[in-house]
Amino acid sequence: MTCNTIAALFLHTTNCNLDPHLYTHALLVNATWSDKKGLKTLSSDKINRNGFNEIIRDLQITFGSIYRQYLKESLQKQGFSFVSTGKIAYGK
Repeated sequence: MTCNTIAALFLHTTNCNLDPHLYTHALLVNATWSDKKGLKTLSSDKINRNGFNEIIRDLQITFGSIYRQYLKESLQKQGFSFVSTGKIAYGK
């Protein structure tokens, strides 16, 4: 394990209608840097579905939930408050 990731984050503050809407697109490159081997691809295992790419794809909703929780905590520290409006079914 190299503990290195190559990613780009694109922050948006409005939706297509230019209404306020905060979200981020994340592009994760299928590569990592190893001091011994240089740039190399991340593992993939389509048969058993336990390679890096498959895990990222299978856990998209989970990663989105984690992102939203950290975002909420960060905004609360800045003085914003939130009102729960019920359960949102993401990815359906």
